[in-house]
Amino acid sequence: MKIAALFLILTAGVVQALTPDEFQALDFKQNLGESLSLNLTFQDENGEKVLLKNYFQGRPVIFVLGYSSCPMLCSLVLDGLVQCLQGLSLKAGASFDVVYLSIDPKETQDRLLTMKEKYLKRYGQINSEKGWHFLRGDLASINIISREIGFSYRYDVRSKQYAHPSGIVVVTSQGKVSQYFLGINYPSPGLAMAIERSAKQKTGTAVKKLLLLCFDYNPETGRYGNVILGSIRLLGILTILSLAVLIRKSHRERL
Repeated sequence: MKIAALFLILTAGVVQALTPDEFQALDFKQNLGESLSLNLTFQDENGEKVLLKNYFQGRPVIFVLGYSSCPMLCSLVLDGLVQCLQGLSLKAGASFDVVYLSIDPKETQDRLLTMKEKYLKRYGQINSEKGWHFLRGDLASINIISREIGFSYRYDVRSKQYAHPSGIVVVTSQGKVSQYFLGINYPSPGLAMAIERSAKQKTGTAVKKLLLLCFDYNPETGRYGNVILGSIRLLGILTILSLAVLIRKSHRERL
């Protein structure tokens, strides 16, 4: 299914349901050293009211922004994160926490709970449920955190989707932004170093810009509106070429 989605990205035309100015405003600014507003109130996947600071209790936090009904990159971001975490000796709930905040103020508790169960299963580490948290909140609180992290997004009324960048952010236990990982694939050694650095309340350096914007189907035009830069296109091309080589090799072996 992911290969098919990448193929659509490569072949479909780009349609901007939002205005060009709104798209140009989308960015993932690297606000290194910025302090998050930890006294904001949200709801967790169990429907309980929680303060954000509840998740900053002595361990670094990997912060992720997205929404459950996202048709494209949000799931790829979490997939990439889980794959990266599986390569670490550090474990969620022991060395760090993962906090996912939905940018959709209409997000539901059921969807967040389903997401938590899904990614806990994929992560596959015993007793790690205390290290994964899925939150929702009101628009004002979401906007405050998004602005502090540098995550800009826009809602498209016609397609009923959010256009937004992709990536994850490592935050210190004191709530200061420490390191960014942009895109959908994250190196395990690099993330391990960032977590260890963050545990010492240190801030990393800005990473090379890689802006993957998530915006999918426009039902009014019947076309796909992904605004995704060359790196993801190249990834899709390489994936398709690799499959072609494997198919050809398999065919020759049968002969």
